[in-house]
Amino acid sequence: MQTVTFNISGMSCAGCARSISNVLNALNGVQTADVSLDQHRAVVEYDAAKVGPDVLKGAIEEAGYEVAG
Repeated sequence: MQTVTFNISGMSCAGCARSISNVLNALNGVQTADVSLDQHRAVVEYDAAKVGPDVLKGAIEEAGYEVAG
């Protein structure tokens, strides 16, 4: 398993964080997705053989949020 951290802008409530968590956890290969509203970030543990950081970032952006960096 590998871990990546995304800094996310556009989250304004717990529902936003929950939406991002649901989107990430629905992806094949994601083990865990810990989304923090307070820290405006998501820490994702994933199987690199099944999914990569670009796909994870794309899923967050498709959900309507911006990934910094």
